[in-house]
Amino acid sequence: MAIIANWINDRVQSKIVDRIVEDTHTDLLAEDNVLKSYFPQKTYNDRNFMGMVVEKVRPEAATIGYDGKAPTTTAGSFKQVVEKFAKLGLDYCFTEELQFRMEEVQRMAAIQNIGVQDRVIIKDNKEVTIPGTGSQLADFIFGKAEDLTFGIQTNIDNMAWSILQSGKILRTDSRTNATISVDYRDGSATYDFFPAAGVPLTVDGSAYTPTTRTRYPWDDYTNADGILDIEEDCEGYRRVNGFYPKSIAMSKTAFRHLVRQASTINYASTFSTGVTAARMSYTILNRVLEDRGLPPIEYVDRLYDREDVNGNITKVRYLAENRYVFLAPNMGERAVGTTIESKNGLYDRPKAGIWLKTVQDPLNPVQDIMQARATALAMAINPKLLLSRQVIWTP
Repeated sequence: MAIIANWINDRVQSKIVDRIVEDTHTDLLAEDNVLKSYFPQKTYNDRNFMGMVVEKVRPEAATIGYDGKAPTTTAGSFKQVVEKFAKLGLDYCFTEELQFRMEEVQRMAAIQNIGVQDRVIIKDNKEVTIPGTGSQLADFIFGKAEDLTFGIQTNIDNMAWSILQSGKILRTDSRTNATISVDYRDGSATYDFFPAAGVPLTVDGSAYTPTTRTRYPWDDYTNADGILDIEEDCEGYRRVNGFYPKSIAMSKTAFRHLVRQASTINYASTFSTGVTAARMSYTILNRVLEDRGLPPIEYVDRLYDREDVNGNITKVRYLAENRYVFLAPNMGERAVGTTIESKNGLYDRPKAGIWLKTVQDPLNPVQDIMQARATALAMAINPKLLLSRQVIWTP
């Protein structure tokens, strides 16, 4: 049958689909400012990632006499990483009912000698819309290309956020039972930047406790000191890396708990009189952090749709509501490889990026399937730059 597949794969419609995928993908990459800045997306003309995981160290130069020989440093290390990209895919089924509707629309369009969807042309230097028959159906079909592109990118972004929060990717897809497991943490490291809730960081092989105190839940507004929690984590991070993180990502819920703490209000009162919990804001909080030499906070509250094996959809956060993570340049990237499906002919090479095609269902000829495929993997280029802290509060 392949009525929808034949229509979409026509030269004109195929170009529209390609543009939809490209434009949608471009918009999605710009949507998450955190990943855009700290986990940029790159394409590779292969299905494997071959790169280096580095431990960057910049030791002080030695003082040498004239005609003297400078010492050779061996500080810092790297290890070659060869990882096969994960295969990602999602299909949409165009039912027999949609095939009938498309056939009717095409027949009516042929009778009226007009297109199936609305067209925009330039006439007398003005845009003129030529109405088509069944433009809503055409828009629906094109919209599925946008949805599938979104689904592929969601998976890639999810891998990056998993690394930021746990230092690894460990996921089993309930729909396919396929598992991806990649751990970027160094088991021999003398530091641990993924502590249990309320537990200090491990630095130089021992708990980093610059102050003897209790880390209270963040909703204990009388006793909690979230700013000091962040400050101690930043200082432990600096002792390992030599610098503070560039910024801190957290949810608005965590932010609201932080600004209601008496300690935060007290910090703010040193440079602004009359500050209360009601008057605390994002600007004032970041001023407090700046005043103490700490990095600013970035909100992250993006959600995505997760589908289970029964087709039920739930809204899920990329960054857990009760967790903050540190961000630094060159900490990672989202790598996208090639798909074998994009190869046209014996001598053509597979292409990088998201591949999308609509074909007739081989098991049910009265249905067409729009397929989206990609190979990708999120990578922690410098795992030392990762730090994640679970914050305690009453649900």
